[in-house]
Amino acid sequence: MGFLNSRVLSAIALAPMCCWAQQKPELEFQSFEILPSICIVEQGHPCQRNFAFQWSLNQAASSCLENSTDAKVLMCTNQASLSQAYDTELNLRATTTFKVRDDSKTTAREKQVSVQELGKDVRKLKRKLWSVF
Repeated sequence: MGFLNSRVLSAIALAPMCCWAQQKPELEFQSFEILPSICIVEQGHPCQRNFAFQWSLNQAASSCLENSTDAKVLMCTNQASLSQAYDTELNLRATTTFKVRDDSKTTAREKQVSVQELGKDVRKLKRKLWSVF
């Protein structure tokens, strides 16, 4: 009976160590940046320019960049990495949401690029109407 008790006790004592060593921290995006984040255009014109996307993760993983507004995948990485950068020219007509996600679609982060039209009304509001000149 003593031999059986010592085996049970050693199994119980070693169980937390084996399971604790196998746990990985949860995958998280540490940062996600889009430059520029605001695009000012003439009224009726699209925002056509080069955008720089950068993101980093707390552990190496494959990831994808999506245009959430248009439901389009812009790019996916083929190999796991801690950080990624992607530059591309885009043609945006309105404020657009972009999402970076891991390959298994369990973790994601979103950011927006704001498209603002500079129309005649905006220019009129900036003038000082009280001026005597």
